[in-house]
Amino acid sequence: MNGGLSVMRPAHGDEGVKLQDNKQSVDSWPIDPLVEGRHFYWEAGLMVFTEQYHLSRGYCCGSGCRHCPYEHAQVKQP
Repeated sequence: MNGGLSVMRPAHGDEGVKLQDNKQSVDSWPIDPLVEGRHFYWEAGLMVFTEQYHLSRGYCCGSGCRHCPYEHAQVKQP
């Protein structure tokens, strides 16, 4: 129907929309410990979160993350 994605509202009251790919496992939140290569990688000395990390988080944080699977739903436009 929509590519195996289900849309859910997060239980903790955030305004973001949670998309969960039914074909990919989602780690429980909060993730502890973060695993390099699965949840993040380093680029030019900065930690970059992966799509897997964001899927586990469950919603768009509004920071304009590179691998946001939520189409930057909470990013404020200038």
